[in-house]
Amino acid sequence: MRAQVVVGISTMTIAVLLGGCDKGAQATRPAAALPTPRAGLWRESLLRDGHELGLIGELRACLDADARARLSTLGDEAGKSMCHDDAVTRDADGGYHFSSACDLGPGGHVVTRGELTGDLSSRYRVYSRTDTTGAALASMNGHHVIDVEANYLGPCPAGMTAGEVVIANGMKVNMDHLRAVAETLTGGG
Repeated sequence: MRAQVVVGISTMTIAVLLGGCDKGAQATRPAAALPTPRAGLWRESLLRDGHELGLIGELRACLDADARARLSTLGDEAGKSMCHDDAVTRDADGGYHFSSACDLGPGGHVVTRGELTGDLSSRYRVYSRTDTTGAALASMNGHHVIDVEANYLGPCPAGMTAGEVVIANGMKVNMDHLRAVAETLTGGG
């Protein structure tokens, strides 16, 4: 189950950023102006503290407007129930800076600061720094850097539906399943 949660970190990063932090974003810029990743197949590479994440490695995510909406809803729900001090600002280069503090129950208290750059049409990068305390899993505690690089590959291939993620070992995970895992871990439902 831990692998499924980590897969969700990468793909849901954009959702939480652009969905869960909308309240802060509205103060600096209308929510409608925030970018969303282009529909289609995205290759994402995720590093934690400069290292690949074992079984996760590189992943491929098939997104469409409906999958993005489901992710954004998850971000909205997480933001409302667990996060506070959300802030999103846009700089002159078009990049976004974000920060939040979230109480994730057994996942600990997580303070995140980061940047989102790229056009979200052909590529994007999310670089975030997190400080976690009080997590039940000791390795989650401490200062960590998450670096996500994503590139658009084209339309989703036959046999892969919107909302599915395939990790490096070939395991396919559906984002709706990730939602259920997240709700279980956070006591939502």
